[in-house]
Amino acid sequence: MKDVVVAIDIGSSKIVTIIGNIDGRGWVEIHGKGISHHDGIKKGIIVDIDTVADAIARSVGIAEREANLRVCSAYVNLFGMHSLVLERMTNIPLTNRTFTVTQNEITALLEKICQVNAPKGMALVDVIPKQYFIDQYEGIVDPLGMSASTVGLEADVVLGNSIYVQSVIKSMQNVGIKIDGFILEALAEATVVLNDEEKELGVLLLNVGGSMTDFSIHIDGKLAMYQSILVGGHHISSDLAVCLKISLNEAEKIKRKYELALTSLIENDQDVYVKDIETSRRKSIRVSETIEIIEARIYDIFELVKKSIADAGFAGSFQNIVLSGAGIHYMDGAPQMAEAVFKLPTRNASWRNIGGESPENGIAIAMIKYVSVQGKKQMKTSDILTPEDEDEIPKMGFEEWKRKIRVIQKKLKRIIKKLF
Repeated sequence: MKDVVVAIDIGSSKIVTIIGNIDGRGWVEIHGKGISHHDGIKKGIIVDIDTVADAIARSVGIAEREANLRVCSAYVNLFGMHSLVLERMTNIPLTNRTFTVTQNEITALLEKICQVNAPKGMALVDVIPKQYFIDQYEGIVDPLGMSASTVGLEADVVLGNSIYVQSVIKSMQNVGIKIDGFILEALAEATVVLNDEEKELGVLLLNVGGSMTDFSIHIDGKLAMYQSILVGGHHISSDLAVCLKISLNEAEKIKRKYELALTSLIENDQDVYVKDIETSRRKSIRVSETIEIIEARIYDIFELVKKSIADAGFAGSFQNIVLSGAGIHYMDGAPQMAEAVFKLPTRNASWRNIGGESPENGIAIAMIKYVSVQGKKQMKTSDILTPEDEDEIPKMGFEEWKRKIRVIQKKLKRIIKKLF
């Protein structure tokens, strides 16, 4: 396998691992995927490193078995609540004899642009070059070998919450996987679900997850704002459970069964039989009762996002909205509700243009696409071991003898194949 990237999406209630690469069409070819659920994150904070590490191990293990390889390194997501993006620009004079840009100048630019006074509790996790400058010329993708008197760089410097980042690093270390890098969810997802015109004119990308909602604003092709609120799809289930006096499992089943966000879309307001958790008896409720509760919570999520955007000074800065995330993406009527709240055109995100599947895999798939897009600038593929590779790794004791026997057997098979 060539150019394989491993993406691990650490969510508030589940871990998604995708092993894949970009094919000739620009689609993500998935070799293996794994999903595992956990309860090691509360309000966006890792409260149990071992629980998260176990979930990562399960998720990666499922993907490894499907792809028939071993994961040694992977990219990990970073969402709005734990990140800060600083737009930086710097330049340096060329002092070498030929006045041409070499790797030394590129390295010096990156080192200089990383010299930021990070707010307390934040640490540098990534630098994303956007464009280089050669004297008065801008928009340079790769300045190596060009002649100039000065060379400059415009980049996004990504800072991450130190405590959260260290917790993720520890969780990954516990399962023996190196981190290739942290990837901002908003940047990865925008690469896939937003078109260039939307990003230029101004667009709100609103991702409703399980326990939180991420939202980012993209203007002039750049990330202008990225935040999170601690309300998501699980709160809809919780509301149903409390208001209808039913279990969370039953509430989740009802929510998934009807997949509606608006009472006006109900075609058959029939009776539904559920078990009352107080009396343990069966009782009937109307479909409209459940959808009213769902509608109220989704409306509340959109209003909270709208207020956060206004408080940050970005009200009126975007022209349309794109909804994503497994929390409400599947619900019929969600775009209409967003249009009513924001008074702007709204559509659901789609991953079909890169061969994507369900929204719950969306972030991990987008991360793989993002790495391929950024690869020419700085990003690398992940480290993996195929079954053939593993036979080349020395082992201990009796396992080493078995490894040598397998190597000899494979060599003999290759010789026999050539002879016959």
